[in-house]
Amino acid sequence: MNVVPIFIEASFDDLATRVMGEAFDRACLALEELALSQADREIIAKRIIAVARTGERNADRLCEQAASVRSELLNAYGPRLGVRSSRAAAGRERVHRA
Repeated sequence: MNVVPIFIEASFDDLATRVMGEAFDRACLALEELALSQADREIIAKRIIAVARTGERNADRLCEQAASVRSELLNAYGPRLGVRSSRAAAGRERVHRA
């Protein structure tokens, strides 16, 4: 992915960029079942950058924030991949119990 356009309005030190890169790689790996497009990867990168701008430098927390887009992506792509979001599955489970 070409990250230059994403960083136009931000600057980070070496530690921050290393941690952000690690978080990005881990988030993409965690979401690999969704066959991420370039646009999806940009959404993840932008989420990490937004959180990093607040001063966050913990790769685990950055990854968690980036992976929070999972439900959004599952809602968009899940049906065509046969994958359901946990929220949708939980809702169906409650309906069946009632």
